[in-house]
Amino acid sequence: MDSSLEDFVEGDSSEESESKKTTTKGFSEGSEVRKIIKRCHDILYKDEGLDPARAYDELTTLLIVKVFSEKEDTNSQFTAESSPDETTNKIRMLLQGALEDGICSELLLVNGNNGEDPESVFQLDDETIHKLVSILQDYSFSGTYTGDSSPDIKGEMFQEMVGETFRAELGAYFTPREVVDFMVDFLEVKPDSRTLDPSCGSGGFFVGALNHLSERLSAQKDGDINSHVENFVEENIWGVDINHRMVRTSRFNLFTYSNSTGNIHLQDGLQATGPDFDDGSFDRIFSNPPFAGQEDRESVLNEFEIGRKESGETRSVSKELPFIEKIVRLLDEGGKAGIVLPESVFNNQSQQFKDIRKYLYRNVRIEALIGLPREAFHHTDTGVQGALLFVEKTEPPEDYEVYIDWAENVGYNTLGHKIGRNDLPDIVERYKDSTPSKEHYFELSELRENGRIDPFYYHPERTRLQRKAKSSSDQLIPLSDIVEEKGETISNRVKTQKGNHFAYIEVRNCSKEGEITGWRDVTAGVDSVPSRLTYWMKPGTILLSNHRDSIKSGRNPILVPEAFNGEIDSEGNLYLFGDEVPHAQVTVWDSESETWKNPSEVDDTGEFPLEVQYDIEANSVVIPDSELEIRLEGSFVGFVTTNRLMQLHPRDSFGSIDSPVTQYADQLLQTEFVREQLIRETTGAASPELKSKNLEDITVPVPEDGDVAGFMEEILQMEEKIDHHKQEIKNLNSEIRGKFDNLIPES
Repeated sequence: MDSSLEDFVEGDSSEESESKKTTTKGFSEGSEVRKIIKRCHDILYKDEGLDPARAYDELTTLLIVKVFSEKEDTNSQFTAESSPDETTNKIRMLLQGALEDGICSELLLVNGNNGEDPESVFQLDDETIHKLVSILQDYSFSGTYTGDSSPDIKGEMFQEMVGETFRAELGAYFTPREVVDFMVDFLEVKPDSRTLDPSCGSGGFFVGALNHLSERLSAQKDGDINSHVENFVEENIWGVDINHRMVRTSRFNLFTYSNSTGNIHLQDGLQATGPDFDDGSFDRIFSNPPFAGQEDRESVLNEFEIGRKESGETRSVSKELPFIEKIVRLLDEGGKAGIVLPESVFNNQSQQFKDIRKYLYRNVRIEALIGLPREAFHHTDTGVQGALLFVEKTEPPEDYEVYIDWAENVGYNTLGHKIGRNDLPDIVERYKDSTPSKEHYFELSELRENGRIDPFYYHPERTRLQRKAKSSSDQLIPLSDIVEEKGETISNRVKTQKGNHFAYIEVRNCSKEGEITGWRDVTAGVDSVPSRLTYWMKPGTILLSNHRDSIKSGRNPILVPEAFNGEIDSEGNLYLFGDEVPHAQVTVWDSESETWKNPSEVDDTGEFPLEVQYDIEANSVVIPDSELEIRLEGSFVGFVTTNRLMQLHPRDSFGSIDSPVTQYADQLLQTEFVREQLIRETTGAASPELKSKNLEDITVPVPEDGDVAGFMEEILQMEEKIDHHKQEIKNLNSEIRGKFDNLIPES
């Protein structure tokens, strides 16, 4: 590595460099870099009208030039002059220098430009370049990419740049960072691990591997970490992607981390060729292969066992299946892979999926199967239920134990908002425990006999229900085997803290159909706090009225959603269920002034009232499909409920609204068979009500095989058909009305 590159990674100690550091600053935290990048993106996308993909290309080019200016100790040239044309001339001179630099030219020309004409690489007008440089000139990337917080800040930058552009407009999907970190920690990347991602996208798995390696080296106090990391990237990081923007992003991601672009190739991952991609070439492979669509190219299918029938004819297969085979072939003996896959790979009974499972049984040892909750991918709009597969390339024994585990929370909810609970690190600890619990280990022979390896099929609660159902001639089990009463109690300190405002839900605020229709405002220190105000409202909870009269009236239980739909007005007042929420003020981040303002004071907020979603768990609001950054201020602390509403949670321990057991229990509690038992079990003279202990005496049916998830999948498919037909009826009614309207002559 030349000296200028070393200066960029480790920081130049010269007096000249020190003087420049007084005029530029590194990003101190992730939110800061996200705001700056978003501000630049808004100029390109909203003000200049560039499509998201081109806006991304132009901004990436400018950032590469910025990094080059720092690397070459010419950062003083990356400044806005008195006129746009002077600024542009300076930037284009830097661009020409970057095009002549080996690594930077590699980053700039991945689009296929020949580099002979800088105009073909960077096509912004003078005014736009001037605006962007004015924003970026005060910040130093070299001041950011050193220090303990560097990986998190870097992740924030690429999340802002890449996330919305590629997920929404280009259809690409990115593995959440929590899942990436878990997979890398689970398999452990060593300093000599030759590492590949055959569908690398933005390089998220590479950054996860580098974070893991840096922490390991730091703990071992093993010399110059930067040098080790750069060497690892140059020698051991290999990636392939078919999208040139993804290749560029992955290279730039690695470059900002290590000053090396690694070995990232613009190819189809299924057709990666050359000695670097011979079978048995890699020690670690991480991948989230493409799920959507079918692989039907004859030339590709002929190269894979999964692409051919027993007769030798090729067959169209789901896109991810040949990737699985490719990954297995690329692993060296003893090498390991972690793969994000749709649930169909684990349990679909069509021949192609049966065949890929047989291929795995023959060619690898399945090390672990990890189930993920639906919210793991919900906020990415993929609509896919996924799980994680970990394998080791070895001659598998005839039978062996497979580790299976299940995550209830993954660090964020269905809206993508961060929450404090993340079970993934605990799973790593359980797996590496020298005395692990036997409930997590299953014989491969059992999995093969069942014909499925989806983790949730083997969840302890499911197997317990199955045993219960098989031992009962009429498949009746206690309701307490499916749900338990478990609410999060509000502390007295919070209830009595003066000024705290609660949205209090009582039975009268719930419709007979099982919908929340309003709330009662309660202010601690001003109002008399009701003695029955007891529980925080939590998504995925089933609220069941415990009073006999309410049950007899036919009042349905309420399944608490992740969020309520609402509105905000121009002054930032929040409205839920048509009523204003007192002491809840919504403000919008204004990137121009870098301050929080009332919505009416910020450009591009749209017409009022604005539709928002109120996140119950996080007590926050978000504008759907909007880039606006908003926050909820004031003394409103959230939604709470009366203890007249039992807080029921499914015993599968997955208390999300999408849990099959949650939905099954919600439906069961609406049946006359169960309702009559609820009424029968209420006790008390003056105010007869249902107690938690009564749940043991109420019996409920379960499917014959105990497979609640499979049963509910059929029910949900039926409900989807109902919704589809409702929409068809609505469209037909509109069409009929339109035909009659067309008969009426214009006046």
